This record gives sequence, C-alpha cells and structure tokens, in this order.
Amino acid sequence: MWKRRFLTLVEMMVVMSLIAIIGAAVAYNIRGSLEKGRYFRSVEGAKQIENLLYMHMAETGESLAATISRWKKIVSRSPLVRSPDQATKDGWGNDYKVKRVVSSASGRETLEVTSEGMMRYEVLHFSDHGEHLGIRERGKDG
Repeated sequence: MWKRRFLTLVEMMVVMSLIAIIGAAVAYNIRGSLEKGRYFRSVEGAKQIENLLYMHMAETGESLAATISRWKKIVSRSPLVRSPDQATKDGWGNDYKVKRVVSSASGRETLEVTSEGMMRYEVLHFSDHGEHLGIRERGKDG
C-alpha cells in the first residue's frame, strides 16, 4: 500500500526561505535597472532641452541669459516636444535646472542642463575619475 508522506514544517520553511531569497535577488536587480533607466531618460531629456534651447537662440537671436530665464516656457511650447508636462522633468520627476557655464579657457558661454536626480545618481554610481559608461558624454569645447 502507498504511504502518504506530507511535507514537514521544516521542509516548508526551507522552501519558503529559498523563494524569499530568490525574490529578493530579483527585486534588487530590477531596482538597479530601473534606476539606470531613469538616469538614461534624464540624460537624454537634458540633451533634448539643450538642443531645443540652442535652436531657439539660433532662430530668434535671443541672448543666452534671456533664454535661460524662460527655458521652461520655450521647451513647453516647442512643436518638437511630445508631452510638455514631462519634458521639463527628469526620470525621477524632479525639475531640470538650466544654468550658464563660462569656459575658463576661451571665455565662451554655454548652457548646461542638469537635475537633482542625475547628480545624485552620478555621485552614487560613478567614480571620481569621471567614468560614466559613455552615457552622459555631451558636446564640449573642441
């Protein structure tokens, strides 16, 4: 005759703890991928804003200072932007910051688009040597 064998409490606990460990590892990996995706989205958004503002200055002849002072309005009204509400926010929902940067070597004025989320991600994930996986490489002088 067949003997029915049931799982003991210890066996059930072992199986449940293995499932929990595997689940935690998967969740940890997914979270890292989501953060990297938010960073990538933010960098691409910053590049798009930068390009839109330079195009605006080229078309209108407006100064850098004037463009920076009303950058949100310029970006929101651009026909190249699909969703104006999201265009001024980074991957974490923070507003982008646009500032004027003056090159010490040439004295040339440029604009730079950053955000709190991008800076926080860079501090946590990139070394002090400027290694950044090539994601945030933007146009520099030269």
